[in-house]
Amino acid sequence: MPVLEIRHISDNNILGIWKIQEEPEELLKIVRLNSDEKEYYSSFTNALRRKHWLSYRMLIQEMTKGKCGSLYYDENGKLFPGDRNFHLSVSHSGDYSTVIINRANSTGIDIEKISPRILKIAPRFMSDYEMTSCPPENAEAYLCTCWAIKEAIYKYHGKKGIDFKTQIRIENFTYNLVGQTSVSILNSNPVDIQFETVNDYVLAFTL
Repeated sequence: MPVLEIRHISDNNILGIWKIQEEPEELLKIVRLNSDEKEYYSSFTNALRRKHWLSYRMLIQEMTKGKCGSLYYDENGKLFPGDRNFHLSVSHSGDYSTVIINRANSTGIDIEKISPRILKIAPRFMSDYEMTSCPPENAEAYLCTCWAIKEAIYKYHGKKGIDFKTQIRIENFTYNLVGQTSVSILNSNPVDIQFETVNDYVLAFTL
């Protein structure tokens, strides 16, 4: 099973990265699902969607040593374990699935493939202030990192109806392959987020 990494960020915070190499049929044999989850899975018609969905569930099993039961979504689409004994966030893109588990506080994670498409949609989620730090020579990577950072804090917040451009602010961000920054949402106290490059993907998660 291609678990790329399980990293203990702190006593309460665990990060997992899965490089997907299996077909859905292979994953389905080893992922434990209840009857509702099996029915939900059967509604997927896209093979990549099936692989993403199964792979992050398999990663959660690995990270919790099989002690995580059924998973559910709340009214805002935030994923949580049935017994609610920890917080978690998941993300997937292309060949990767990622999970972060925090046993004490809300958490958020996002992974994105670096792509030229980000240049077209940047005006929808980047403020003028944030664009001033965009390095022309690394614009795609910088913008994908900003998007992943904003997605991570959005998932941490756990509520719908957030405008990424005006209600999420990245503070004093300088692009590097690996680093940390602070992000505020709805003018709340800033939250620390770590970002890093994984091959041609960018990963961001709350600390």
